[in-house]
Amino acid sequence: MMETTRFFGAHKHLVGTFTEPEAHQPASGSVMVLLTNAGVISRSGPHRINVLLARRFSALGLRSLRWDLSGLGDSARPAQALPMYEQFVADTRAAMDEAQRMYGVSRFIMIGFCSGAEVAYYTALKDERLIGLALFDLFVYPTWKTHWLRITRRVRRHGVFSAARRIALAVLRHVKQRRQETSSDAGDESHSTKPSLADFSTQLLTLEQRGTRVMLMFSGELELHNYENQFRDNFQRFGIVEKVDYAYLSECDHVFTTSRAQQLLTSTVVQWIETRLGAMKPR
Repeated sequence: MMETTRFFGAHKHLVGTFTEPEAHQPASGSVMVLLTNAGVISRSGPHRINVLLARRFSALGLRSLRWDLSGLGDSARPAQALPMYEQFVADTRAAMDEAQRMYGVSRFIMIGFCSGAEVAYYTALKDERLIGLALFDLFVYPTWKTHWLRITRRVRRHGVFSAARRIALAVLRHVKQRRQETSSDAGDESHSTKPSLADFSTQLLTLEQRGTRVMLMFSGELELHNYENQFRDNFQRFGIVEKVDYAYLSECDHVFTTSRAQQLLTSTVVQWIETRLGAMKPR
């Protein structure tokens, strides 16, 4: 394995680490994996999951780039920054440009966690070079069963009266938050807005028809995505269930605290790339 850290982007403000297989091991020259920040965590990822993935890919002959978005980790903000998510999409396209310049690669798979999944998703809607998306804890769409399971689990954990109090407080916090979001939406272009169920379905179908394969993965820690068939229950009426890959990783927490969670995530992603994209085979 060989790793090189470079500055790139139009203003040379982005910092990323390229990971390659050993010189004696042939690399897949036609596709490369992209990894970036999860929230404010640096490019190493939560509990260094991006490093673990990059080195696993290297052992399998696949190049990768993990980099910090503008203003995060080691990357600076450009002098004239765009609104946040627009800037992050621009950063991702700059990362692909740099990889294409260095290696001649023009097809990319991006693995994103939490807000990094949103960056990957919004970039794919704009750039056809992304042919695969593995998105962890992206948008959640609860069903009636989600809420029922949430309530029953709280009752078992805290008792009826304590659970009722907690639920009431949670509802009040949610209402307050939605009011704040609504009042600030008009003048704030920096935040990400979750698409409606119908819009998300349409966008996923557009990506599928374009040839971009999508894998949605969810941890077992989310209260609003809390059972195996939630994706099917939400999306079967839109006709996309068979066109999008899905995994409910109940043993994983949101930030991969345990080695078991890290191994499960890594093996799930590697198997998906091998079976769905065939990207481990040098061309």
